[in-house]
Amino acid sequence: MTTPSPAAGPARRGPALTSLLVLVTVLAVVWSALAVAPAPARAVPPDGVPIEVALDAIDPAVAGPDTELTVTGTIRNVTEQPVRVDTVRVSTAYRGLDTPTAVAGWADGDLGESVDTPLVVGEARIEADLAPGAVVNFRTVVDEEALAPPFGFATLPLRVEAVAGTGEDGAPATGEVVGGLRSFLPWDAQTGEEYRPIRVSWLVPVTLPPTPDLLSSDAATREAAWTAATGPDSATRRLLSELAGTAVTFLVDPALVSPPAPVPTLAPPEDTGEGTEEEPPGETTGPSATESPTTESPTTESPTTEPSATGPSATGSPTAAGQATDPAATQPPGDGAPATETGPDTDPPAEDDDTTTEAPGTAPEVPGTPEDGAGLRRAIGEVDPDRLWWLPAGDLDLVALLDLGMTPEEIAPLSRRSNPPADGAAELLATGRHNIAWPALDTVTEDTLAALSAVWASATSEGGTPEETAPLAGAVVPGSSVTGDRALLGDAVSVHPDGTALLGFDERLSAMVAGVDSADGSGVVSQRLIAELLALYQEQPAAERSLLIALPRNHGVSPEALGALYGATADLPWAQAVPLQDLVEDAGSQDGQTRLVPAAPDGEGTTEEDPGAYPSTPSSPLTTARIDLVEETRATLAGVGEVVPEGVAGARSWDGVLDQLYSVRWRFNEGGWTEPLLAAQALSTEIVDGIHVNPTTINFLADEGLIQITVVNELPVTVSDLTLTVRPRNPRLRIVEQPEPIQIGPSSRATVQFRARALASGEVEVETELSTPSGTMLADQQLMRVNVRPTGVWIYWVLGGVAGIILVLGVWRALRPRRSGAQGAATPQTTDGDGDGTDERSTEH
Repeated sequence: MTTPSPAAGPARRGPALTSLLVLVTVLAVVWSALAVAPAPARAVPPDGVPIEVALDAIDPAVAGPDTELTVTGTIRNVTEQPVRVDTVRVSTAYRGLDTPTAVAGWADGDLGESVDTPLVVGEARIEADLAPGAVVNFRTVVDEEALAPPFGFATLPLRVEAVAGTGEDGAPATGEVVGGLRSFLPWDAQTGEEYRPIRVSWLVPVTLPPTPDLLSSDAATREAAWTAATGPDSATRRLLSELAGTAVTFLVDPALVSPPAPVPTLAPPEDTGEGTEEEPPGETTGPSATESPTTESPTTESPTTEPSATGPSATGSPTAAGQATDPAATQPPGDGAPATETGPDTDPPAEDDDTTTEAPGTAPEVPGTPEDGAGLRRAIGEVDPDRLWWLPAGDLDLVALLDLGMTPEEIAPLSRRSNPPADGAAELLATGRHNIAWPALDTVTEDTLAALSAVWASATSEGGTPEETAPLAGAVVPGSSVTGDRALLGDAVSVHPDGTALLGFDERLSAMVAGVDSADGSGVVSQRLIAELLALYQEQPAAERSLLIALPRNHGVSPEALGALYGATADLPWAQAVPLQDLVEDAGSQDGQTRLVPAAPDGEGTTEEDPGAYPSTPSSPLTTARIDLVEETRATLAGVGEVVPEGVAGARSWDGVLDQLYSVRWRFNEGGWTEPLLAAQALSTEIVDGIHVNPTTINFLADEGLIQITVVNELPVTVSDLTLTVRPRNPRLRIVEQPEPIQIGPSSRATVQFRARALASGEVEVETELSTPSGTMLADQQLMRVNVRPTGVWIYWVLGGVAGIILVLGVWRALRPRRSGAQGAATPQTTDGDGDGTDERSTEH
């Protein structure tokens, strides 16, 4: 036996200890790295379903024997952290959803666990960690042999689920479901079956969005809005393109083909040069009876213009522009000519060179309609006239106006009034139908129908084209508003006893179509609509029935999604798309026993809104006060337009804007309703504030004479036919003759005179009002102060005093004592140079 050396143990343990230390160090480094590394992504976050599944399409939409299906869609991570998705799984069950209740129950999840889908018919491998917000497309194929239900005609439930996990050895995926949706798969294995399909009509409104910029007076803003609403890339144009050549009926607002072009101002600048300075402030005093009779009196002349330095934005203190003129003043005689009396009947002198009469300027160029308008008119013109129906002009809110107490006679002109039609629009508006109403109501009653018929009857009595004057032929109403046997039998169109066709649309299916752009994808809506039609057909397969799908006015549906939905349902064995005109014509043979529901008492009929129900109609922004304001603005614009060049045409360009404030579309944007009205009011205010009377103080020192005041025009255009009315507030002064109509040049002023008579002394306030020929008031009322000093009060005292003085002087002179005797004439004497005073007489011898 060999004994190991004592030194051998430690020598061998050295390498082992070193290796152990190295291993510990490596493990420590790895542990530290793991400690600071990010945690792995959780497959399912704790709050809700992380993956949103959308179904784009099932092609073909109806399954059958030996049919291969392709299911496409998307999955999206709606959380803020990565989510693992391995498989998208498609499954079904052999259970028929044969009634509308069963279809709705499966779609809404009301059937609960009573319907399971254990049969997996297709899978798509994803195997990815989806980042937050990431979207992944999927596509899976259902083989021909995958489906073999034991019945020939039914709708199968379908599930599409995102699964975090995979199956082993080709088995269906298992794991946690992180997202999914429910859909439908119609199954038709019948051969040689004769169907009586449900006739399905589609009604799509084509109206303008509630955008105030469409009515803007700024050409660039307006054209941008119209391009967005009706241009080549707009939803309107794409909608017409997607549904071209189909059986869809369009209900079009005539405003689409007759856009307004309101002028931005009624007073575009004229090129008239600079104005002159105004007179400084002060009082103007007329001649008094104490003035010299040689004082010249101003002659009476028609108002003339005087350029003023004040423009539309000029401000300053008022100037004294009034002057009283005594008609008894005389012109001083010259060269022995007799004095000539001057007054209001004398011929006016030649006008001063600085006084000009401005000719009316040319009207501003009215911006044209967008270039895209012609393309839209062509697109509408390509629609079959039987499928082209017109709403009242501007989609007039007939219901709101009737509720506010307007009579049918008052509403009828609005229903026909529209903007001047653009090129080709008149011919287009002469096609199609104009006698269909679509009241903006959730429930239409007998009273509503009677009022609508009266509106159309009033419009008919006013004349027009045959299309425009046709009496009311039909009304689009919710199907729930229609009662009677025909409605119970499933006819979408029935006849009222008064002969009006009631076009009752299916609210539930229409709401479903309006939701085609939901997060679940258009494929879900398409498959459900097919399933709903199949369930309706199975209720009465031998009956001839019809159904109307009407999109709400503000549907906002993607044209492409709507086109795909229509295409998937237009030609089914159990449902056929037909023009609505066909249903209206077929209903003409009915006996007319259909009625509308009676009006519900106040406070009744309101229920909690179903998220999947047909959109309720918002309230109208129209009130009695707002209607009055619109019409007052219209009248003011028309009035102020009378005094500026081309103002009448400019004001008329705003009629279409104001008319469209009565549109149904403002129910969907009440806040935008006021913008066009404020713009119209600003246009009239520009004229009203630009013309005014210069306030002044006048000394009127006559019994009767002419008073002169100044009217200022701060606008850059000539104003004509102004009427100035003066009214004293005190009987001390009486107006004998009002001023003549006034014309004032751009940024100028005119001196206006009128005849007045003084009855007593004192200060009198005189109201001045400027108006147009039609009586529209311009500017605020101005007050002048007139110091009245009639000559009849003091002149007679003066004359009497003078006469008394003359009389006293005459008496005094008559009574003055005369000098006694008269001195004789002095005898002439000659004095010689000596001064002796000798009287030398000459004697003739």
